[in-house]
Amino acid sequence: MAGGDLENPQRTDERTPLLQSEPAANEHEQAALIEPEPKPRTKSWYAWRIFLALLGVLVLGVFIKGWIDADDVEFDLKGALKRALGGGLSGAAAMVLQVLTLMPLRTIMNYQYRHGTSFTAATGTLYRDGGIGRYHQGLGPALFQGPVSRFGDTAANAGILALLQSNSYLNKLPTPIKTIFASACAAAFRMILTPIDTLKTTLQAQGARGTALLRQRIKTNGIGSLWWGAFATAAATFVGHYPWFATYNYLSDVLTEPPKHPLFWWLLRLAFIGFCASIVSDSISNSLRVVKTYRQVNDTQVSYSEAARLVVLQDGIAGLFGRGLKTRILANGLQGLLFSILWKLFLDLWDKKMALQAGVENQLGFISTEFINWQGYVLAFSWGVWAFETYLTYRQFPNYSRPHPPTALKSHFTDEVFNKSQRYGKDKARFSLVSKLYSQLLETGMITLGAFPWAWKVSGSLLARFGYGPEYEITHSIAFGTVLFYLTTIPNLPLSIYSTFVLEEKHGFNKMTPQLFVADTLKGWVVGFAIGAPFMAAFLKIVDWAGQSFVPWLMTFMITFQLAMVVLYPTVIQPLFNKLSPLETGLLRTRIEGLASRLSFPLTDLYVIDGSKRSAHSNAYFYGLPWSKHIVLFDTLIKKSEPAELEAVLAHELGHWKYSHPMKLMLVSQIHLLALFSVFPPFMRSWPLLASFGFPIGPESRPPVLVTFLLYQMVITPIESIVGFLINALSRRFEYQADQFACELDAQGLGGEKEPGKTEEESTMRARLGRALVALHAENLSTVWVDWMYSAYHHSHPTLTERLRAMEVFANQNGRPKTL
Repeated sequence: MAGGDLENPQRTDERTPLLQSEPAANEHEQAALIEPEPKPRTKSWYAWRIFLALLGVLVLGVFIKGWIDADDVEFDLKGALKRALGGGLSGAAAMVLQVLTLMPLRTIMNYQYRHGTSFTAATGTLYRDGGIGRYHQGLGPALFQGPVSRFGDTAANAGILALLQSNSYLNKLPTPIKTIFASACAAAFRMILTPIDTLKTTLQAQGARGTALLRQRIKTNGIGSLWWGAFATAAATFVGHYPWFATYNYLSDVLTEPPKHPLFWWLLRLAFIGFCASIVSDSISNSLRVVKTYRQVNDTQVSYSEAARLVVLQDGIAGLFGRGLKTRILANGLQGLLFSILWKLFLDLWDKKMALQAGVENQLGFISTEFINWQGYVLAFSWGVWAFETYLTYRQFPNYSRPHPPTALKSHFTDEVFNKSQRYGKDKARFSLVSKLYSQLLETGMITLGAFPWAWKVSGSLLARFGYGPEYEITHSIAFGTVLFYLTTIPNLPLSIYSTFVLEEKHGFNKMTPQLFVADTLKGWVVGFAIGAPFMAAFLKIVDWAGQSFVPWLMTFMITFQLAMVVLYPTVIQPLFNKLSPLETGLLRTRIEGLASRLSFPLTDLYVIDGSKRSAHSNAYFYGLPWSKHIVLFDTLIKKSEPAELEAVLAHELGHWKYSHPMKLMLVSQIHLLALFSVFPPFMRSWPLLASFGFPIGPESRPPVLVTFLLYQMVITPIESIVGFLINALSRRFEYQADQFACELDAQGLGGEKEPGKTEEESTMRARLGRALVALHAENLSTVWVDWMYSAYHHSHPTLTERLRAMEVFANQNGRPKTL
């Protein structure tokens, strides 16, 4: 439908509603719907903006003068930021629940904003366009944009109010005046998030064609077109945010809070305040939101005044102020009711969480006061993990001597390929035993011989020659990390050289030259330092600034850093090592683009990466932002696979996208990171921990954070092994789900074209995926006999036999024969 809409010559205006069949009633109405050329800006346009800017500067100057003239000119910035974080996270958590429950109403509302129709007509049109799922179009971007924007709204309100309250002059300002500052901050934050809002709103208003419309708009008008409507967004946010929080803050001051028992009256007060705040806010800001939505979802750019004029021509003044207003009051009334209750509850939970964290630190207080032989524990733990992993390898080793493949795979592997895979697996297992023992002995030697305190001392001495004393802890920590990196990396280079030029070369996989190996190693070190040094500095600065309350701040930084790397790694870092070229036009590209179109996958680019430059192994992956994805294929994969089979492999990968597996794994990793950081504070000030490893430090000294964090990670090595085992189990479950998704495509009519020369059964997505998996295992000489315990601990993917067997079970459930 998306492609048809874009190519339909009868739909020349993006304002045309979905499924509209009746033409305009007369020529006058048709003329009103034609967008004229934007008019040049007049002198009055500039005069008004200069006047407003001067007025803003004047008002700000009055407050600054009063603040300077006051006796107290200090702000409690740290306290305000902590209050902002608590309020922001509480608001974001509440918004997640609101998006999930009220998404259909907000989709109907945005459709009305864009097309100007009644609630009943919009509801029916959307249902005919895509059923129940159409009401949830744009849910992914909404789940991102909603909580993040609400975080900014509530953080601004809570943080600015706390900041102004900490000043003896500004705390005397009336609550409505204080709220102006908070609303201005929230409006500025919303402007930054405009691209996410644009994606969400376009999908809600335009349906499945929204992604294609945005891609075309970016090609035509550039990336800046995603910020169309940013000023209207900011204005609507301010005009909506200020009345909401001004009403909320005013009623909260006027209506005395009753005791929580009985709970009914306490909740009723919050619900009443939230509902009143939403009605006031929506009635004032609705016209700005109509203009913002109109401009935001157009494929061509129109000015704010033109957008308003066209709405008035189509629906009159009532349309400008009333489009979707009833729906908005209903949606936001329920949202305000929910939000005011949930926000308050989450704020209370935040306060309890801070108290709980303090309780945990008290329970673990012995870590920072009592002397414990941490070095002995770390050595015992690490050797225990090594012994267990060695035992698993010995369990797996007999499988490499089996003379034949599993019964289910006999017809898919020749004796030559199977024997090669057995020899390759056996050689890798032997190398694993030697390399892990070598690494374990190296780590044990470094711990017992005092390499860590030596690296700290040497790095400090080097910095002292350049005038950096003990007060420069962050600089000292970066230097320490650099010295320690080379202490651990250089001794392991022989293992890497052997693996590349002996083991992989022996079995025909290595394509790397010694010159390329050296270049990759040096570039890796440079890039690692270029990213690692600023990252480490920010990490330590946050911990130093926030003190014992660093956990939420550090988590916010870590999430931001990871999201930035999702964009930067494939676009900035990877091109330093590999060349990415557009996939040539042909059958493979046609099949992949057809698959992406059928699944509404927002494919922007198809690349081929020169993996054969280094190895004969093959792979494929995708990356990108929610509205713009890129697929990357290894050239080795293209050479070894048929287009139809490669399409099936990508159908499996798109199953991960459809089920949000990357996002779920990222959420699990964030929970793991949160737990890791939450337990760290007692170790952070543990002088016994450092003394156990030979650092000359006593109870009166402040332990360096980086050193204690490094030693803390050594202490929890066994726990990290268990976490890795659980994540692998979850990953294997996701692989089964992605396989099932690919196999289901045929039943849904999305499997694609039949392969020439193949039967209908052989052309199914299940059969193609099965052949592709077998071929990939054969080409990569992957082991087909695997011990169950070894696989459960080490493997993030099910074995080939397990995957084929699961696909057969699924096929039987759908009435298909079992043969591949």
